[in-house]
Amino acid sequence: MPATGEQPSESVRFVDILTTASSIAGARSTPQLGVDELVLAVRVVSGAMAIDDVGEAIHPLLIRGQDAKPVAPEVRQLIQRWYAAIGGTADSELPPADIERFVQELEALAGSDGGDGPRLE
Repeated sequence: MPATGEQPSESVRFVDILTTASSIAGARSTPQLGVDELVLAVRVVSGAMAIDDVGEAIHPLLIRGQDAKPVAPEVRQLIQRWYAAIGGTADSELPPADIERFVQELEALAGSDGGDGPRLE
């Protein structure tokens, strides 16, 4: 597992980032899935952080219907654009360079609304 601050060394499935982010949002009882949950999910899925370090009891594959969160509109647009760009299938992967670019776009989005959530570093 890479140490915090190291770039991911392997590709990750985009759907794994999304399901992990949804699990994090559900465990945190956030009103909607946003940038913070996605950045944390990238860190977990890429190995920069353990799921237990998120600070909540989370099972990455368990999302109960009542836990499903709406996605912030600006985050939904970013996700849809990236999903289409990488092939639009469940097996679509982000290589390490794209993971970094995805996080940079998320952080820019967070900066545009004054967010100060988790960073990949």
